[in-house]
Parts: sequence; structure tokens; C-alpha cells
Amino acid sequence: MIKLAERVINLEVLNLLEVSAGAPPDCVNLTVGEPDLPPDPLVKEGIKEALDKNLTKYTADEGILELRKAIADDLKERYGVSYDTDEIIITQGGAGAIFSTLLALLNEGDKAILQSPWYSGHLRALNLLRAKTFPFKTLEKGIPVEPRLDSLPKEAKIIFLCSPNNPTGMVLKHEDLEKILFFAKQNDQIILIDIAYEALTNDGKVPLPIEFKGGKDQTVILGSFSKCYSITGLRIGYVAAPKEIAVGIKKAISTFSFCANSITQYGVLNAFKKGNPNFPSLRKEFRKRREIAFEILSKGNRLTLSKPEGGFFIFPYFEDGKEDVERAKLLVRKAKVITVPGYPFFGPDGKGHLRIALTQPVEILKEALEKIISVLES
Repeated sequence: MIKLAERVINLEVLNLLEVSAGAPPDCVNLTVGEPDLPPDPLVKEGIKEALDKNLTKYTADEGILELRKAIADDLKERYGVSYDTDEIIITQGGAGAIFSTLLALLNEGDKAILQSPWYSGHLRALNLLRAKTFPFKTLEKGIPVEPRLDSLPKEAKIIFLCSPNNPTGMVLKHEDLEKILFFAKQNDQIILIDIAYEALTNDGKVPLPIEFKGGKDQTVILGSFSKCYSITGLRIGYVAAPKEIAVGIKKAISTFSFCANSITQYGVLNAFKKGNPNFPSLRKEFRKRREIAFEILSKGNRLTLSKPEGGFFIFPYFEDGKEDVERAKLLVRKAKVITVPGYPFFGPDGKGHLRIALTQPVEILKEALEKIISVLES
């Protein structure tokens, strides 16, 4: 009898079948974590040009030099921090950035501090590597709370952040990051910060630990181009890390992917070369959706929520006494809307919440949100 590796046997992979089973075909799906907009035309243009030039061979493990330089220049321009090109690595999506970094940093049994509520992909990667995870809360009953680090293990190897956060849409403030960086410096810890939704904030940037003195030396930035260019299936992201960590990440990548998709790298490079002119309209669209969602959901008398500051999720807390999966099933039956239960998908601090993805056209989104309020307030 074939026996799978224990790390896979014991790996919990959540899915929405329990919620969406039997959903009518006209249900509105507000679970999908990808933009409903078409791909950035400049990325498409760059991909077509790369194909015409037969640029379909392996690139260097770390990605093409021109794109790494463009990312380094962009970080310098927006955050005032200099990166050498060998501190930038192109990866197979944001997930590739996450997993290769964790492979480079963690041994089995190492302790990791994880922002909570968490993105399940972060926890899943930590569990696959058999790290011991210790959460710290940044949201309670729909409202951001100040991170408390005093009870967390000082021997933890990493502190894993996500800003703008999935599922909450909230952005960590400079004062929060300063406190986290101080804790990390005291205990010789590395901060990982996933900024996959950075481009979908109002001004296209978020506070980062690298902005503080000594912060760059203890920070790994995990970036993604999937959301900002609407190319989630083309799998391209990046890591910006101190040199010695970047060397380890490159070694990890060489074992499972060799390089990111070559033509996608050239597509993203084309958008960078032309100044990413489509970002402002993208930001405007998702800002409008966040504001509409907040306005509609704020009508509810039995929920609490904060206005999301980036990305395309909103994460209201419901004081209705229902279990999260039960609430989500109710919305499928009566509102014909599919959402993601806060628990178990986003950990214990997700209890009582629903993650609602604002990834439908505005008129469809408005109607679905009104139905959510109508059903859950009745």
C-alpha cells in the first residue's frame, strides 16, 4: 500500500464545498480572490512581443535582470530604500515568493509568529514545513486592535505579516510596524511581509519595516503582480530580501521551479517600462467598490465592520449567534450569494466574520450586498 508523506497526510486543506454544495447556478460568487477585470493591456503587449521574439526559454533562476532592476528602482522611488538587483528574485506568483522564502528560513520545529486573522495559504505553508505557529491578533469583532507582542515567543525565527491584509483589507500602521520591528530586532527575528494587494491601496503603497533604520536588514518583502495586472493565472511575483537570505531563496527556487514564466516576466517589464499608467484607474475602481460595500453593509444593525484600506475584501463581524459556516450556507440558500466563513478559513480570530470579495461588477455587487443585509437582519 502506498503511503503519502506525513507532512501531506496531516495537511489540512480547506475548501468551500460544504458552503457552496447545491448552490443554484444564478448565485453571485463573492469568494474569488482575483480581480474580475481584464488583464493589463501593457502586460499583454509585452507578452505578445516576447512570443514574437521567441523569448520562451528558461531565464536565470532569479529572473531577468531588467525586471529585477525595474523592481529595485520602483522600491527606491516609492520607499526611499536601495536594493541591489541580486536582492530581488522573481518568483512563480506570490505563493512562490512565500514558499521559497519559508523553505530558505525555516527548519522543522522552528517557531513562527503569524498575523491573525490569517490568510490560509500562509498557515498551510507553515504547516507543510512543520513550523510551530503562534498567532497575534490584529482584528477583533471587525475592528483593528493594536498588536500585542509581549506574550509571543522570543525564540521565534520569523514574524509573518500581511498588509493590506487578506481577509480584512486593513493596512498595518507605521507605529504598529515600528513596534514589531523593535521586537524583531531585540530577538534577532526576520519579518516577512506579504504585500500582494499593495497596488490596490488609495496611493499604491503601504507602510513597510524597511522605512525604519535597520529595517531592511530584517525584512523580506513578498510581492505579487497577479492582482494589480489581473493576471492571476500567469503566476508571477517577487521577493526583496537581504543578500544572504536572497541567496537561500534562490537555492530553494532552483529545486522546484527553475524560474518564473519567461514571457510573463517580459510582459510585466513592459508595463514597468511604460510607467504602469493603468494603476490609477485600477485603484479608483476598487476604492469605489470598497466604499460602496462599506456604505451598504453599515446599514446593518447586527454587524460591526471597518472600512478596508486596500485590496478587494471586506470582513464584517456578525452578532447573530450563528456559526460561520451556517451563516454562509444561509446566504447561499436565501440570498443566492456565496461568501467565505471567517472560521475555519481565517483562524480562531476570524470567528463571527464573513469574507466578502468585491470582485463582481458594481451593480451586481450592490444587489448582492443588499441581499446579505436583508437576509441576515431578518
